[in-house]
Amino acid sequence: MGSVESCPVLSQAKSLVQVITFDVDGSLQTRTIFMKRCPGVSQAYSLGRLSAAGIFGLMGDVDGMEDQWAQAKEAQVECADEIGGVVNLVPVVGHVKGGALYLTGDVQGATAAMTAATHTTGQIIGSLAGGIAGGGPVAIFILGWVGWSVGGVTSDSIVSEVCGEPQGGVKSIDDIVNGIDCDPAAIFSVSAEILLM
Repeated sequence: MGSVESCPVLSQAKSLVQVITFDVDGSLQTRTIFMKRCPGVSQAYSLGRLSAAGIFGLMGDVDGMEDQWAQAKEAQVECADEIGGVVNLVPVVGHVKGGALYLTGDVQGATAAMTAATHTTGQIIGSLAGGIAGGGPVAIFILGWVGWSVGGVTSDSIVSEVCGEPQGGVKSIDDIVNGIDCDPAAIFSVSAEILLM
């Protein structure tokens, strides 16, 4: 997936970190984001909201029906945005999408697509280099994984220099270092993104 919050297991782990650090509201928000953005889960969530809208409609509660309908629609919009973010991660496809967005004037969307695609390209190159350097199956796995992480951070660093401001994982690390977003859940998210995504 495109974010820790929409990825099964990682989202639940982040929510657990938030509960352990007494951030119950943050934990509820993480779980809500997961339900709205994770493909499959999002559709089940929306179906539940549409069912509730039908019940409110049968009871004559138009406001309740419209609220449930709006929540179902919002979940599908967020899921579609998340899927668009996943498309950005695919090398070449994300670059082409970024180029098309630049042509239409959507500089922010284009930069996001280009950064994500370049990040994945760096991860693949780093993983291949690490795997080639490895000796046995375990070394290939470990060095491939290290290469994946280093390649992602390196490509984010290069993109950050080109853009003149922090991008991708570099921005997340910069936010933690500068105290902008330094709670345990943010540190968990950045660590998971660098090591696994």
